[in-house]
Amino acid sequence: MRTSMILAFVFTVVWSSHAWAEDKYVGAIWNVEYKSAETGKWVDCGVFRCTTDGKVYRDGKVVGSHKNINLNNVKMEITGAKDATRFNGTWKGTRVKKDGGVWEGVFIRKSDGKEFAMVLNLKAD
Repeated sequence: MRTSMILAFVFTVVWSSHAWAEDKYVGAIWNVEYKSAETGKWVDCGVFRCTTDGKVYRDGKVVGSHKNINLNNVKMEITGAKDATRFNGTWKGTRVKKDGGVWEGVFIRKSDGKEFAMVLNLKAD
């Protein structure tokens, strides 16, 4: 069950700067970073919350959904980002740390098919 909560990750990536712990939704809080194609450096792109019912929240609003593919792989669909051209798309990730606190994967932007390496770090469970 902990794996489900942890996988309740996932991203769209790229979302506002806060997923408030005091909001009314219960779920894991994740920090998202992507690797810039221009600089090759990791860029912080915000925080989001994933719930056990498969929803992804940013700033208290549903922006997508997530689904466990298996114990070590998850898929996230972002469909409601404020900047849909830049942040709507699909992320497929794999558990990196045994405790489930870090997931790595590739985000594919829907508008142009561009791929970005992304890392999700668990902030609160």
